[in-house]
Amino acid sequence: MLRFGRALIKFGRGLLGWLGIFNLLSAIANAPNLGWLAQRRNDGVLGALLAVWGWRGGRWRWLSVWLAVSIQLGLASLRSLWHNPLRNFAAGSSSCEPIKIMLDSGQHVPGLWYAKSHTNTAILYLHGAGNDKTRYATRAIDQLQQAGFSVLAIDLAGQGENPRTLDVPDSNTDVAAGVAWLRQHAQKVVVVAVSLGGCIGSRAIADGVAVDGLVIIGSPVVLDLESNHYIRSEIRAFLRPAFWQYPDRMTLFQLWQQWQAPPMRIAIGFNQLFPTLNLNDSLSRIRAPILLVYGQRDRIAPYQAVLSNLATIPDVTLQLMPEHSHLTLPMESFPLSAITTWIHERIESSEGAINV
Repeated sequence: MLRFGRALIKFGRGLLGWLGIFNLLSAIANAPNLGWLAQRRNDGVLGALLAVWGWRGGRWRWLSVWLAVSIQLGLASLRSLWHNPLRNFAAGSSSCEPIKIMLDSGQHVPGLWYAKSHTNTAILYLHGAGNDKTRYATRAIDQLQQAGFSVLAIDLAGQGENPRTLDVPDSNTDVAAGVAWLRQHAQKVVVVAVSLGGCIGSRAIADGVAVDGLVIIGSPVVLDLESNHYIRSEIRAFLRPAFWQYPDRMTLFQLWQQWQAPPMRIAIGFNQLFPTLNLNDSLSRIRAPILLVYGQRDRIAPYQAVLSNLATIPDVTLQLMPEHSHLTLPMESFPLSAITTWIHERIESSEGAINV
């Protein structure tokens, strides 16, 4: 019994030692999302003390490492329960205004309006498949606002609070309504669209919705989710420190919460949706300036499918992001900064003629 008690104590010390090391690493990497405390200095000091004290746990410390990983992520998520970045990007927040854009049919397009004073350019933000106007969108909206742009994020048909079923070409209605609403608030309108939102936005603009610029973030030409390669590429991307260094302190648990979205309401099969929208054809028919942002590790939307059609696009800039996957593109500072820089330099500095 005494031997078991000693082993248990050493196991506990080893466990605390690992927690100290993980906390110290989160502080060194400037990733407070993965630490216990809000202050980087406190994370580092506490982590160093626990690591030194717990490292004397002997061989038991190696048996406790996997339990320590689970506890570390759990404590980090628990610490951030009262600091959820989604609260600043939802209806009722002081940072945005819920709106309903009424359609001729009597239905509406729900949106959130993040207004900036004295701005000439407004952004229409279109989310990806299975998401809505806030899920996986908070960092992109935050960065666009910091760059001085007003942002309107809408729920596309079949997702979020939008009551309509997603169908093609009826999907043009959401984009047209959002652009028309923004024309009342800004001189220039740029569509920033992620994944499926990029395919829907491109189709609407190609069919006649007038905009001043279009940013496509990881939109697939065709979708292949049968292989497990995309899962491995997403996991590798999430392991990079850069993803966790964004100052919103979003935790793994909060990312998982955003993943739990209701099923999409689609009139056609999901696998038929992307070929029907036909991204390459849409891009070749758009004369407005286009920025294509793709990750070199993205297995959901491989950039090669767009690269082969690049010569047919009248006015295009391609940004390939090394080490980025599908989900990290709209959630890390580097690609988001590239997007805001392009809008400033390419759209705001132009004469402002509407390109269609």
